[in-house]
Amino acid sequence: MSTDDHGIEEDYRHEQAYHNSLSVIPRPPEGMTPRFFKGMDCPDSTTCDVVYIDRLTGREALRYDGADPANTRFDYGATPDADIFKNKGLDLKEMIDPAKAVISLDDCRRAMRQDYTDYGDWE
Repeated sequence: MSTDDHGIEEDYRHEQAYHNSLSVIPRPPEGMTPRFFKGMDCPDSTTCDVVYIDRLTGREALRYDGADPANTRFDYGATPDADIFKNKGLDLKEMIDPAKAVISLDDCRRAMRQDYTDYGDWE
C-alpha cells in the first residue's frame, strides 16, 4: 500500500467515524429506552440487511442493504441513518417509556435473529 493509499484510507475512517457519531443512540435517561431498535440480519457472507423497528408500532421504520457501499460508505454517497430518519419526520434518538412499547427489545432481537444489541452493554 502506498503512502497515498494510506492517507485516503485514513480520511475514509475519519469520515465514517464522524457520520456514525451522528447516528449513535445516547444512553437513555432513567426509566426510558430507545424508541427504535437497530437489527442486522445477515443471511450469508455477502448480504446484510440493516433494519430499524419502531417499538411504538412494532413496524419496520427503515431497511437497507448493509452490503451495498452506497448505503454504508460515505464516499459512495451514503447518508447517516439519523439524516434518513429526519427526512421521514422521525427522530432516531427519541426515547420512550418501555411500558408504551408494543414490542420489547427482546422481541426485536428475536425478530432480527440477533442475540445482542447495538446500543451497548448498559441495558
